[in-house]
Amino acid sequence: MRTIHYLMLATGIVAAVAVAAPIMPPPLPDPAAAISPPLPSPPPACVLLDDVFQRPTRQHPEQRQFQLSVDYPTTPPPTVSYPWSDPNHWREYMFAVLRYAYQDNLSNEWYKPASSAATWFHAPWMGHKYSSLNRSGFGGREWAHGLTKEHKTPLRDLSPTMSNSKGQVDNWAVSIYNAPGGYTLRKVWEKICADNANQQAIIFPPGTVVVKLIFTQATSNLVPYLANDVEWKANIDEQHPDNLLPLRLIQIDIAVRDTRADATTGWVFGTFMFDGRRPIDSLWQIDTQKIPKDLRPWFHVYPLGLTWGVDPGRTNNPVELHYDPKLAATIRSPLGLQGRLNGPIDNPRSSCIACHAQAERVSGPKAKPPTERNGFERNLKPGEALTPGLISLDFSLQLKSGIYSYWNKQNANAMSPHINNVAVRQNISGPPAGLRQFPSRPRAVQRGHTRVEGSHGAPSRPRAVQRVMGIPPQPQLFNLPVR
Repeated sequence: MRTIHYLMLATGIVAAVAVAAPIMPPPLPDPAAAISPPLPSPPPACVLLDDVFQRPTRQHPEQRQFQLSVDYPTTPPPTVSYPWSDPNHWREYMFAVLRYAYQDNLSNEWYKPASSAATWFHAPWMGHKYSSLNRSGFGGREWAHGLTKEHKTPLRDLSPTMSNSKGQVDNWAVSIYNAPGGYTLRKVWEKICADNANQQAIIFPPGTVVVKLIFTQATSNLVPYLANDVEWKANIDEQHPDNLLPLRLIQIDIAVRDTRADATTGWVFGTFMFDGRRPIDSLWQIDTQKIPKDLRPWFHVYPLGLTWGVDPGRTNNPVELHYDPKLAATIRSPLGLQGRLNGPIDNPRSSCIACHAQAERVSGPKAKPPTERNGFERNLKPGEALTPGLISLDFSLQLKSGIYSYWNKQNANAMSPHINNVAVRQNISGPPAGLRQFPSRPRAVQRGHTRVEGSHGAPSRPRAVQRVMGIPPQPQLFNLPVR
């Protein structure tokens, strides 16, 4: 296989975390790194009102506290050649994106750097309780890592070994945006904070990368591939702000704004799964003996799949994706709706990109929130809203959640607690709809029609997906076989 410019040094990791050296030095100067980042500038005023849901009541010297990274760039980052611009294979593409994120974040344990300008940023207004409610009203970012609560996942959807289980586990996640994404977050929130309805659609620039780390309360006793996992201690006990409980890494999602996908959505979504039983993948191109012991588990993640469209109209054999069927078999089959891509914790009745297609908003805080639609209707171009008359947020559900959260806080009586598609409701008397009874192979699919749902568990409006026969092959990203 030919050597490509973004692969790491053959000698691998050359420094330990103790001296705060880079964990994954690139073999050639990164063109983006050669440009001095702009001096930090205060974020939009209303962004500073956001924080974690609750702070601890005593000191925790053993545990750092999360700080929101919102000193967004004030000028558009220059156009550069990114490490994933010339892959041989879809798996190389995914590893190139994750290496890019690891280089800036792994040695700092994914915290905002204390002594240098940030190059990765958080979406604001995820800390308020309105941004991620469960049935008891507890939500928002926890104070140790800035994690927000995802939906519960049935254990039977995580592993074939739990196929008869009726149990569920909680999941928590934190996402970060690179500089192009951070600049876009600034422009959006400057207008939201100024009460500007901002009627223009949001379009993230090419090169935007979003990385989402997803942790679960499941253990390796229940889900075997979680053996030897990354473990974080987090404040996920709503009754005790000083109580830290363990969570384990299960999934890493990536989203990349890539012009090669403009024929469909303009975005490439990928998901990695953790598996501590497997050897470190050779595509990391590192000397595994030089990985510090405490960081070694981070390299036991494996590309599960990559997708750039929703395959509208197809009821089987989707083509706008690549995935690893052997790896998928360790979780469940199918991963998503009728063979589409979704990660381990995600809803097998949906797909990640169709879920994010619902990232849209109304014109202002007093407007009625939209009714969620079927994200499989069509592939949305950048800036195109799924619902006519609404404003696109370019596949960013964190923007959607944050904006509605802020508006709810500002005008609680004018807006319902309809935040996003994560079954967010106040004062509900049971688990969010679609989570209690949740077959891995939906009966509706077996009957030949589909009840589509949001990727993270909440049902969208039921809608039949028409059976379309003889659909011509779609353009393939990277010109590679589908599977």
